Amino acid sequence: MASGVRVGTTNICGDGIIETGVEECDDSNNNNGDGCTMLCQAEFCGDGTIQLLLGEQCDDSNFNNHDSCAECQNAFCGDGFLLIGSEQCDDGNNANGDGCDAACEFEPTGQCSTPVDVMLLIDRSGSMNLQDGLNTRLQNAKSAAVTFVNQVNFTNDEVGLASFNHLATLNQELTNVQADVLSAINSLNATGQTNIG
Repeated sequence: MASGVRVGTTNICGDGIIETGVEECDDSNNNNGDGCTMLCQAEFCGDGTIQLLLGEQCDDSNFNNHDSCAECQNAFCGDGFLLIGSEQCDDGNNANGDGCDAACEFEPTGQCSTPVDVMLLIDRSGSMNLQDGLNTRLQNAKSAAVTFVNQVNFTNDEVGLASFNHLATLNQELTNVQADVLSAINSLNATGQTNIG
């Protein structure tokens, strides 16, 4: 038996010993907001509990990064997440001259004279749940896709989304409705294997 883990005994949440198959964690107390709940379940961004010790500024019980709480941080212009209703664009910086200005408003740019159709393709296999820096691979891919979509001129151009794991899926047909594309991107979850054939 490994130290700090026991199997087949009476579970006591808060005793500092993780009961395999019963508890996800046990930090020797019965407090919420410290990474392990009073029910010995691991806390996470999106569970509705602000975990100050883990650096959360907010937690609104959802995984929508386009409201006032994005990845458990207070939303701000330049965070890379489009705040629906407040921002026209958000390219992850506060620089002017790159199509999205420091106030998160579109800048006039030279536009293509011919409309463009773009299909985004995103891997949503289980390997996309692996950490890549501070985020998972899928979170980074979704953030990059959102940044791209925020640069599209939807008065002329259309964007669609397809994704794949062991199956290929058409998540969003070509459309000129930006919100539909963003919703399709944000609804992706990583599961399953990758069909490399």
